[in-house]
Amino acid sequence: MASPGGCSPRSRGSPPGSPSTARPPTSRPSRASRRPCWPSTARPTRGSRRCCRPSGRPCTGTARPSSRSSSRAPGTPSTTTPIPTATPPGRPARRRTPPSAGSTGGSPAADPRVDAIDGPTNDERTPVTLKGIDVHTHVHDARARALQGPDAVRRFEEKARYFKREAKNTSVEEQAELYRSKEMMAVLVNSTDVTITGLPPVPNDFLAETVQQFPDVFLGMGAIDPWQGELARREIVRMKEMGLVGIGELNPARQHFYPNDRRFYPLWEEAERQGLVLLFHSGYAAAGSGTPGGGGVKLKYCQPLLLDDVAADFPDLTIICAHPSWPWTAESLAIARHKPNFYIDLSGWSPRYFPPELVQQVNSVIPHKALFGSDSPSLPLERWLADFEELPLKPEVRQKIMLDNAVKLFGLEDRVATPS
Repeated sequence: MASPGGCSPRSRGSPPGSPSTARPPTSRPSRASRRPCWPSTARPTRGSRRCCRPSGRPCTGTARPSSRSSSRAPGTPSTTTPIPTATPPGRPARRRTPPSAGSTGGSPAADPRVDAIDGPTNDERTPVTLKGIDVHTHVHDARARALQGPDAVRRFEEKARYFKREAKNTSVEEQAELYRSKEMMAVLVNSTDVTITGLPPVPNDFLAETVQQFPDVFLGMGAIDPWQGELARREIVRMKEMGLVGIGELNPARQHFYPNDRRFYPLWEEAERQGLVLLFHSGYAAAGSGTPGGGGVKLKYCQPLLLDDVAADFPDLTIICAHPSWPWTAESLAIARHKPNFYIDLSGWSPRYFPPELVQQVNSVIPHKALFGSDSPSLPLERWLADFEELPLKPEVRQKIMLDNAVKLFGLEDRVATPS
C-alpha cells in the first residue's frame, strides 16, 4: 500500500519523477538495468521520466558502462560522456553559476575571497576517549558563505528567523574548539540545490581542507546535485579522493527529486563502490518555512519510505535518515528496524519534542540504529545535549546513541576508544 504522496514507485498513480515500470521484487536490479539515463536539458514529462530504457525505444541519456573495471583512472573526466544539465520538474533553473573544473562550486584554496584556515595539523590516529560524535553539523563560516553570494546570506537569515536565533557566523575554528571542549568529534555536512535555485554550494574542497586541518575533531561529507548526472558521479569519486566519508546532506525537498527514481541509481551505485555513506534529509523542512510558497521547498520528496527502495537495492550502502522524520516518523523507525544498512540521526529537533514513539523504539527495539546529531549551529549543541539528558533512556542506550553507533558506522575503532 502506497503511503501519502505516492512514495511507492510501483504503485498506481505514482508521482512524476518516480519510476514508471515495475521491477522484479525477488532480486537486486542487474548492473545493466542501472545504466544512467541522465535527465535531459528539457523539462521532464511523465512519459520521459522513467529511468530505464523501454523495450524497442532508444535511450535519451548517455549510459555509463556497467562494469566496475575501467581503463580510466578514478576521477578522470570521460572523453565520451558529456556533462548533462537539467531542469527538474516544477521550476526553471536560474542564475546558473558554473562550478570550477572538477568541483562542486570551486575550491576555497583557489579563491582570493577565502582566507586560509589555520589550525592543528596533527594527524595521529591513536585511540582517544570521547563522549560523543555529532553526525550532523553544518558549516556557518563567513569565508565559506562568501563563495555563495548574497542569496546564501538571505537564506541563512531566513533560517535563523525560523529557529528564533541570531544570524551569527561561526568559524570552523570556533566549531573545532567547541567540540574539543566537549570531548567530541563532529561530521560536517554540506548540501546544494544549484539546479533549482542557481545558488552555488559551499565547495566540497572547503570541507575537505577543514577536515585535514582539524583531524582530531572533524569528519566531512560532501554535496552533490543529483540533477547534474555524470558531473555529480565524478564528484562522488573526487570526494573519496579528498578523504570525505559520505555524501550529504542530500535534501530532496529542496532538490526536487525522488531518491528511489532509478535514473539516480548510478549515483548511489558509485557511492556504494567508493564506500561512502549517504545522508538524506527527511520529514518536515525548516528551509523555506513561513515564506511564500515555502520557498519552493516540497515536502513530498522527503518521505522516509522513498529510501526503503534504495536501502533494499543497495544492501552494502549505508544510509542515514536525518531528523525525526515528522510527520512520517513511523516510516523511518520501521525501515531502521527492517534494513541493516539504514540508520536514523536525531538532529534538527530539541530532544524535548521528540515524538514518543521515537523515544520508545530507540530505547527498546533499535538502540543500535540511532545516532547523535544536533544540526548545529542551527540548533545549538548545548541545548540539544541538555535536552537529551532529560530523556528517559537506559544508560547503555544513551552510550550507543552518543558514541558507539557512530564509531562502528564510520569505522573509527582504531581512532576512538569505546567501552568493551
